[in-house]
Amino acid sequence: MGSWIKSGVFAAAALMAGWAGTAQAETYRVNANSTDTISLNICNPQVQVTVDGDNDTDLDFWVYDSNGNLVHQDTDTTDITFFTVSGGGGCRNYSLRVQNLGSVYNQYTVTMVNQGGGNAVSQGNSGDGRNRQMTIRNYTGETIMILRWSNSGAGSWGPDRLGSSQTIAAGSQVTMNVDDGSGACNFDFRAETSSSRNIERRGINVCSESYVTFN
Repeated sequence: MGSWIKSGVFAAAALMAGWAGTAQAETYRVNANSTDTISLNICNPQVQVTVDGDNDTDLDFWVYDSNGNLVHQDTDTTDITFFTVSGGGGCRNYSLRVQNLGSVYNQYTVTMVNQGGGNAVSQGNSGDGRNRQMTIRNYTGETIMILRWSNSGAGSWGPDRLGSSQTIAAGSQVTMNVDDGSGACNFDFRAETSSSRNIERRGINVCSESYVTFN
């Protein structure tokens, strides 16, 4: 499967069904002196991940599990890194942080290769093949401590989608799969900042939009 530019979003395209060595790649652009955070939902016993920049700047990398534990770090003077993560017996979420130390943007590619059966990236639960990956952008000037989302027909906001250990720093963004298994495309989002300010964004079509911005 090839790669293409789609800034800030890891597309939920399916991998070829369950063969070892099957790869999925996606290309991103991180601006000068900026940091991207990409959410990886690993649903395979073992997945090899390669992040490879365009050689224009130095990129540093950190990978955290869903409990906030650092599982990989690469802060040398190159813009490439390699690591292996596991979905265990089901699916596990990891956060990949990419920091650009240069004065120009860096276009980098994330490639994931199955080392065993199954898909490297979770497709959510709706099973309709639609891409519901959304990049959450924090322009509030504060840290987003809690993020909730639910489809617009639901009667409650649902759980904190960041979990107990993750936040979104001011000026940062994270990418996640917004799929509750209902087949819905219209979702409402609610962020709670470090000053206890609640900000809502309602009626976002996650099947056609790529971003939710809080400001």
